[in-house]
Amino acid sequence: MNYRSDGALNAMDAPELLHMNADFLIAKAGEKPFYDQYYTELDSEPDWNFRLLKRRERIQNILELEIKDNQLKGNSEFYEMMNDTNNHAFPTKNPIRVDFKFKTKTLPVPFAAWLVVQIDNMDGSKFCFKRSSLNWIKKDYNNDKEYTYSVITPPLPKQYKCFKVFLWNIKQEEIDITFTSVKLYQLYGKGINYIAPIYF
Repeated sequence: MNYRSDGALNAMDAPELLHMNADFLIAKAGEKPFYDQYYTELDSEPDWNFRLLKRRERIQNILELEIKDNQLKGNSEFYEMMNDTNNHAFPTKNPIRVDFKFKTKTLPVPFAAWLVVQIDNMDGSKFCFKRSSLNWIKKDYNNDKEYTYSVITPPLPKQYKCFKVFLWNIKQEEIDITFTSVKLYQLYGKGINYIAPIYF
């Protein structure tokens, strides 16, 4: 579907548990006790009992950090854009939305790459690995357009060993891409840190 829209839409995020960290969500009808105080139902799908939800009150996005004009060139596998190792990048433990805005000069077609936000626990284990798969969104990025895609984290742990933002050039192909802006927003709103229990 997104290929036919010229990569205009962000990839959908499908967390294992229902997070209250987005203005719009798709949930199961049986999860209503968990989301009802934060979301209204816009539509329903009767066969599989899915619900399209909209926040009762919009989430506030407070800009905490911006990285500008970062040119990534070569055939390296990983291009790091941020690595916070001191737990001081964000004032609260609320979720983070990372907006990647970029223009391209030369990219392979298709471009097998992910925009990644990775958070590691203090013991080095992975707390969060969220990505937007560029090759799932659009086949050919070689044009004059500027693209913006986002990744949203769950609520942050009390402490983390690292908070990384990077491009994963999976096949280590030659690239020339400029991230005109990478913005990190902290999210605020009722129930923003609530994660619903497992529901089957």
